[in-house]
Amino acid sequence: MNGNRLVFVKYPEGDVVEPIQKKKGQYFGRPVFDKGAIIILLVDFGENKIKVVRYYSETKEMDVMAIIDRSEITDCYNLLLRVSPLYLSGDGKVEYYEILWPDKSEFPIEENEAIFRREDNMLISSSWKETPEYHEDTIIRRYPTGEIINRFEGSFVEMLDGQKWILE
Repeated sequence: MNGNRLVFVKYPEGDVVEPIQKKKGQYFGRPVFDKGAIIILLVDFGENKIKVVRYYSETKEMDVMAIIDRSEITDCYNLLLRVSPLYLSGDGKVEYYEILWPDKSEFPIEENEAIFRREDNMLISSSWKETPEYHEDTIIRRYPTGEIINRFEGSFVEMLDGQKWILE
C-alpha cells in the first residue's frame, strides 16, 4: 500500500500545489469545492483514520473538519464527499445508501438508484429501468433519514447558470 498523490494544477496559470504530501498507506478520495475551499477526503490506513480536510488555495491554509475512526465504517469502498451542503457518503452497499458524516444514517435504495445531490434537507436521486425502453424517475428523499418525499418522471438536470430542469 504505497498510497497516492493529490496534486492540484491551477488553470490557466499552471501553478502546482500538493497540499498534503504522499505517505505510505494514505489514500485520497475525489476532492470537492465547497464555500470557497477545496475539501479533501483522506483515508490513512496506518493511523486507522478517515479525515475530511479543508484547504484554502488562496491562503494555503488547511484545517481538519472531521476525523472518523476507521472502525466506525464497515466498508471504505466508494467513499464520496458530496455537496451542498457538505457530507460524506458510502456507496459500497448495493441495496443501501450510507451517510457517514456529519450525520450517520443508512437506508434502503432502489436497485438502479443513484443519489447525486443534496440540497438543504433533501437528497436528489435518479432511478432508472429498461423494460424494454429506458425510463427514468427523479426521487426526492429527506436528509438524513432517506424517507421518500416525492417521485416524478424524468431526469433532473442543473444548468451552468444554476437553473434546475426535469427532462421527460
